Amino acid sequence: MPRGAVRFEMSGEFRNFDSRFNRGATEILTEDFRRQAIGGEFFPALLEAEGLIGGLAGVSSYEFNIGRTGTQGDANLGTLGLGLAVGVTNRLTLFGSVPVVRQRMQTSVAFSGQVANAGFNPSDPVFGDATGQQQAALFFSDFDAALVALATNIVTGQYDADPALLALANQMLGDATSMRDDLRLVIADMAGASPFLPLASSQAGTAILNRIADLQTTLDQSLGVTGFTSAPPLPSAPMTQADYISFAESPAGPVRVLSLAESKSFLLGDIEVGASYQLLDRWQPAGPGARVRAYATLAARLPTGTRPLPDDVLGLGNGDRQPDIALDLTADLAVGRLGTRLVAGYTQQFATTFVTRVSIPSRPIPYADRETRVRLDPGNVVRLGVRPFIAITPTFAIQAAVTHWARGEDTYTFASASDSLAGISATELAAETKANATVVGGGITYVSPSVNDPSRRGLPVEAHWIYEGVVRAGGGRVPKAKTVRMGLRLYFRLWGGGA
Repeated sequence: MPRGAVRFEMSGEFRNFDSRFNRGATEILTEDFRRQAIGGEFFPALLEAEGLIGGLAGVSSYEFNIGRTGTQGDANLGTLGLGLAVGVTNRLTLFGSVPVVRQRMQTSVAFSGQVANAGFNPSDPVFGDATGQQQAALFFSDFDAALVALATNIVTGQYDADPALLALANQMLGDATSMRDDLRLVIADMAGASPFLPLASSQAGTAILNRIADLQTTLDQSLGVTGFTSAPPLPSAPMTQADYISFAESPAGPVRVLSLAESKSFLLGDIEVGASYQLLDRWQPAGPGARVRAYATLAARLPTGTRPLPDDVLGLGNGDRQPDIALDLTADLAVGRLGTRLVAGYTQQFATTFVTRVSIPSRPIPYADRETRVRLDPGNVVRLGVRPFIAITPTFAIQAAVTHWARGEDTYTFASASDSLAGISATELAAETKANATVVGGGITYVSPSVNDPSRRGLPVEAHWIYEGVVRAGGGRVPKAKTVRMGLRLYFRLWGGGA
């Protein structure tokens, strides 16, 4: 910019995507939310219950299947930017920009319990009911009483006359005590009961009920312990779609996410300030010969944006909320009406601390007990771009653009020892964060005729419209975004009178 000139810029960016690249392959944006069978692989907190139920039912490698879900999603990001730049000298320009970002993610959840083998625990304090809780209380009361009666019979010598019967009594006491303890852990334990249990009609549910019935028969007919006839509460029907959404969104449940349907916000993004310095200027817009110019830009992005809330599993965020330093080197080359812009850039991303839920990307709905403070040291970014153009008139040009970027792997640690989670590593968040992509696009640029005034007394008006799309990507998850950018620049002079 000329010395003493001020540039006011208004810009808009609209980005939309409903698919993404993952390890180079294209998939729908919400692929991580889709499952043919939801169980411990999706909700790791269910793994312990799966192991207990498998042991009780005699089913090796038992897994819950509370239903299947197919989720479609569409993401939109809109940015309104206001920028100001000042030409300090004919080589040095200072600038700043303030973005306001609107993010919206919408999904449609389709859940089916048709193939489920499990449903809500009828005695669960949140998702069960009074009948199920009463049945559980009666069952464990009867079970406890039967074990006490059996132990009393053994101690008082009721079976001493028959060694085989005594051996059976001792074996049954041990086996039944272990069975009761496991059943209580999975059904009615105050701290760790499972929100799901096998359907009474399922293979595991039938096996558990039959095992309890066999125990009751042996106690009654062989060991003389009567009165234990109740059964544990097992669900009779799978969850519905409303049940699944309630499980995820209920403020009293273990998951407690904001919404499985929509996330939206309209907030300040990451403010950017910086300086551009002209390295070379051999550019005469109206001249017929070869032209070249080059400059370097150093920009700092401030942590003024907003990351998604920990319970906002659909949120895209309104900024990275971390400090960055970006260095770009730009060269323009032209002969006649043809030319190109070459850009090379590097962004150093600095560490930040925030609250999130620790989980790998393929488990996007983590339980609330995984929420903690983490420290993120983001991977740095390298960019290379080429933008050939043709000037249709001295003030109107058509351009193409090819940009390739690569981002290093993120590093996550717990913010402090007190923030660590037992049995969980913060490195789960870093999975598949290393990525790269190629972006292709094109557009038009316009500048008012005053740009060609040799005296530079007149200051131009500039406008541009650019369309870009991600055509390939490697590494982790990269949105297959399509982006429209537009901008208008107005120049004014504060001091000075020429070049």
